[in-house]
Amino acid sequence: MATSATAAMAANTATAAKKPGLSVQKTWAQKTAVTGLENTAWIKITAKAAKSKPKVTAENVYRGRQLLLTPKTAVTSINSIAYRNTINNALKQAKINNVLVLTVAVSRTDASIVVTTAEENTAEDLLKYKAIWEPELDLAQIKKNNKWHKILLHGLPTAVFNTKDGLEMLQEEVELFNKGIKLVTKPVWLSIAGNRQNKMHASPIISVATQEKAQNALRTRVVAAGIAKEMAKQSRIYKRHDQSQQQWTKFASCRTEYFYAIKTAKRNSWTKFLSEANGKEVFQVYKYTKPRLMEKIPPLQTADGKLCHTFNDKCQTFIKAMYPKPPEISQNPNKPNAPEAQWNSLTNNEVKQAIFTSSPKKAAGPDEIGFAIIQGAYKAIAEVMNLTYKILIRNAFHPQC
Repeated sequence: MATSATAAMAANTATAAKKPGLSVQKTWAQKTAVTGLENTAWIKITAKAAKSKPKVTAENVYRGRQLLLTPKTAVTSINSIAYRNTINNALKQAKINNVLVLTVAVSRTDASIVVTTAEENTAEDLLKYKAIWEPELDLAQIKKNNKWHKILLHGLPTAVFNTKDGLEMLQEEVELFNKGIKLVTKPVWLSIAGNRQNKMHASPIISVATQEKAQNALRTRVVAAGIAKEMAKQSRIYKRHDQSQQQWTKFASCRTEYFYAIKTAKRNSWTKFLSEANGKEVFQVYKYTKPRLMEKIPPLQTADGKLCHTFNDKCQTFIKAMYPKPPEISQNPNKPNAPEAQWNSLTNNEVKQAIFTSSPKKAAGPDEIGFAIIQGAYKAIAEVMNLTYKILIRNAFHPQC
């Protein structure tokens, strides 16, 4: 390769010497013939591999069509068709015909209602018109059905968290005492309620948004029920072993410390949020502080003009207005009694008409004697039948057979 380049260079130089005005043009062989690089290996340069896009699976597409609606009251069963039609009718009245709800069902944990849109729609399409259909439903929260990553917490004391508001308390404690952990939903128990009643400890499940957050939580360990465990321990000792005043004081002290720690952490978190609020976050503060419960029954005015604001006062006002006291019955002893009714004597023609106007095909009574037999007996002994009927009616006697 170097020999070819030298020969080419000599030829070009000789040509340039004969023609002084002509510049020498180097060939590709001359450009590549650099001393010391004849035996250097080639270096292969490749482009960076493109980042792999997340796979679009059928499960992700199906989840993208779902919304999770959390009612303000606990739900175990609903009328799916009526619930679906409520949303669809609200959209239809607003002349929105390109968004449709397909199915409605209660989630397996009974914590929310799963709403699935039609195949050509997504959850985003339904959320876009949230202001139209949300007022028709009594909801506390609306969110997408994203895939969550779950973490199992072992050995939490049931005396503290297996209560009416125990899981809400656990959620607050996990978020307050573990920096960077934000639960996407309320924790749920791994076991059913019946299996937790006679146990001292149980295991709840918490959910976070991404797998990275779940791995970080497992790596740094989730702090939960630190003070609560001590409180449960002192409570257990007091109930089972030592019911002295000293032990009760220990338990009460641990309980006070636990709730004070939660209260302090909440106050510090809120103070930090207020101090760092900027721009639109000010409106978020207003959203947090404004009352969420809207009174469905306005203040009621009683007959004497007084306004009722409390629930019990409203109930009493409704009872007095809808169920007034009955008027008193006045008793007049001097009022004459009504005259006794005068009953005319029964005639033979009335007895005959009553017997023969009855259908002979009518089913017989317990005595199995139909009207056909009675009519035949009247034809045979009319006088006896007339006398018998008159005596029975005069004495107000109705034979059972």
